[in-house]
Amino acid sequence: MECVSYAGYEGQQDAARTVFANIPEDPVGQYMFRLLGEREAVLIPNVDAAELPVTFPSRRSYQPIIATAVMAGESPYGVLTLDAPQADSLGQPDLEIMKTLANLLGVGLALATKGSKTAVRIPAQSSPQVTVSTDLLASVGTH
Repeated sequence: MECVSYAGYEGQQDAARTVFANIPEDPVGQYMFRLLGEREAVLIPNVDAAELPVTFPSRRSYQPIIATAVMAGESPYGVLTLDAPQADSLGQPDLEIMKTLANLLGVGLALATKGSKTAVRIPAQSSPQVTVSTDLLASVGTH
């Protein structure tokens, strides 16, 4: 996976990691590919916790991380990540927002690659559904 866009450090000590490899020499990359393959989202409140399935690099400027698969139907696009410098500063509401953003990004990427014209209707706040009208839905899925 390669980063398609990077805007800068945004207050962090280190640049964001933009490439993950699915090889044993890159255990974090393998973990990100597993998340993508299993269409998962994960919140890790503190990457220094001993019980994690992967060991994060010791030199980093973040403690919590959220990673969520970006998908459209059966098409994987990548992993969207968010981190923060202070342990336990990201929680379940942040995870839910990231999952929503990843879903929207997946649909947007699918539409961009198909070049389809789309109409999106966002209802009043009382309704939890967004309606997307397009000829692409048959090939993308309607999750």
